[in-house]
Parts: sequence; C-alpha cells; structure tokens
Amino acid sequence: MYDFSRTRVWDIFMPSRRLSSMIVQMHNHVEFYNSCYLEHYRWEHRAPEKDVPSDRIEFDRGHRLVLCIKDVLGAWQDWIYLSKSQFGGLGVFTAREFPKGGLLGLYMGPEVWQADAVGTPAPSAELLELHGVPDHVCNCAIRNAEGRMVVYCPQRVEPTNDPRPLYLGTHYIKGSEEQGIPSERVNCEIVDDGKVFAYRPLKPDEELISGLLS
Repeated sequence: MYDFSRTRVWDIFMPSRRLSSMIVQMHNHVEFYNSCYLEHYRWEHRAPEKDVPSDRIEFDRGHRLVLCIKDVLGAWQDWIYLSKSQFGGLGVFTAREFPKGGLLGLYMGPEVWQADAVGTPAPSAELLELHGVPDHVCNCAIRNAEGRMVVYCPQRVEPTNDPRPLYLGTHYIKGSEEQGIPSERVNCEIVDDGKVFAYRPLKPDEELISGLLS
C-alpha cells in the first residue's frame, strides 16, 4: 500500500489551470465524480483501425482509453489515457503536454478505512486486515480535506469485461518501488492529498511512473 502522507506539495500556477481546477473539485468525492461523469468527464475508446466496436478494446493492438475533460468553454480536452504498459499490464500515459508541477490527476476510489482523529498515521497492512480490508497494491493512504488519514481502494479492472468505474485512471500508474522500475524513470508523484503532479515537463505519450526521487 502506498503512503504518500510524507511527500511535499507544490504551490505552482499551472497553464492548464482551467482543466485541472475541475479535477480539484472532485477531491475525495466519488459521488461527485459519478454525478459529473459524461457531463464533464468521459472515457473514449480510440483505435488505429476504423469501425472498431466501442466494446472491443484490444490494448495489444494499440487501442487506448482516453480520459477527456470538458473545459470552461465547453470543449473536450484529452488529458491522459490507458494503454499497454512497457512494464506489463496497463499503464497511464499523457495525452497532452504538462509543465513541471502540472496536475495530472487525482487518486480516488471507494473509501475502505478512515482514522478516528486528525494526526493518526497511515494504518499498517495488519491493522487494515483487522478491519476486514485486504492488503492490495491499489490501496492508497492519503489525507482528506479534514486532515484525517483515509484509505481508498480502487481496483485495476479489465475495462473490456468489468463494469466497475475507472475513476480518473490514476490507480493504474506504475510505482517504481512496486514494479522494480529504476528511479530515474520516475516522472510524477502522488502527494498527501491524493493529487498527482509532474516531476518534470512531460510530452504527450509518456508513461507515468510514480515515486520519490533521491
């Protein structure tokens, strides 16, 4: 399980603020995400071939699921996308340029545990087990708007045959420690409130790898 409660937070003005501010509004509110889906956010299936059925997603053939966000002018903007990862399974890729410190997304999902008081540290895997929460690679301990530690557990589902929501897709981001990926490949960080920021300027089609740089 990730514990991002000790990471730092950027306070940077971002050129893509129109779009990123819409993501910020969703912070810690799965219900808000569900109510805005299709109106402000949507996933689009993109394939190199023409006339491919929308439910026939073949990532091995270069297909993508693109997260699109509607800006304040009503135009749909490509943000990130899911596709085949070079490290196995699915990964998250940039669908546009992002500046250093740019907001890439928000880690969210069903809440499975919440601390009773502000200042309580992230729970251990053993403590979660006692509360009936199995240890899972997608478990993420972050602080909510009240400052309490909360554990969210979205699932990395197979989009072709699982109806569970993809949310903003950030739980598909590969972790350098989790996957044994060299730290020099790290290009983003999930901070203590669940937001995902770029470590450096990113170009389109870069796979996102999270972690801490020494």
